[in-house]
Amino acid sequence: MQWLFWFSLLLISIIIMIYKKLPNNDKIPILGIWTWWIWWYFSKELEKEFFFINLIKESIKIWYTLIDSAEWYLDWYSEKIVWKAIKNIDRKKLFLCSKVSQDNLNYINLINSCKKSLNRLWVSYLDLYLIHWNNDRIDIAETMKAMNYLYENWLIKNIWVSNFWVDNLIKAQSVSKAKIVVNQVEYNFINRNNWKYTKNVEKDVIPYCKENNILVMAYSPLNKWKINIKENNTWLTKELYMLKWLLEKDWIITIFKSNNISHLNDNYSILKDIKL
Repeated sequence: MQWLFWFSLLLISIIIMIYKKLPNNDKIPILGIWTWWIWWYFSKELEKEFFFINLIKESIKIWYTLIDSAEWYLDWYSEKIVWKAIKNIDRKKLFLCSKVSQDNLNYINLINSCKKSLNRLWVSYLDLYLIHWNNDRIDIAETMKAMNYLYENWLIKNIWVSNFWVDNLIKAQSVSKAKIVVNQVEYNFINRNNWKYTKNVEKDVIPYCKENNILVMAYSPLNKWKINIKENNTWLTKELYMLKWLLEKDWIITIFKSNNISHLNDNYSILKDIKL
């Protein structure tokens, strides 16, 4: 039965490699699909809708069960497309995320936004629910009170934020009973600190998150320059190298956009080479 021991060890290694654990012991995939690209490409033509529904279905078949959406993407329609893709898939196999826009951060609007997202996705809970951007015009205490209501009533399993600097994180956590578990920021091999929505990411935000057991979810992990990089006598595209560089960090998970199944397979293939 020695083969069974080694086979079990291999399976455990794979599971550890492709998931990270949240404070409530939920496992979150380290690589996920960012449905912002639906907004980028979509034209509300039937063939386009079918294309994206099928792309999400194929992504899930490959392994990409972390699906990131938002009410802001395509004026909430991306959530409808996600529902059409996942409606025949076991909910327990998916890790679904959505976001409330910064205009809906008062108590009533935030709760209503979450319930509308649940209705559009046809699910009873979200694995992660995110404050898309901070809004200085709305008291963060009111916002976090609504987030805690959702958490305590099992409408969301985890609270996360997006584009939060250290000051935002400290204020938000100070008025929240539930722990903030993820901060989603723009971060990649090229843009490591100041970018469009965030500042001092590598200098301040990431060290704070590491110290406070907050995972960093990197969006826009790739850039457009086309170069090849040789590592261990294997040629990697720049995109694959940049994903590998991110995912080898024990405090990083990432989401990316793609409208190409072969690219999804390529990105997944690097997981077996990640050094943890």
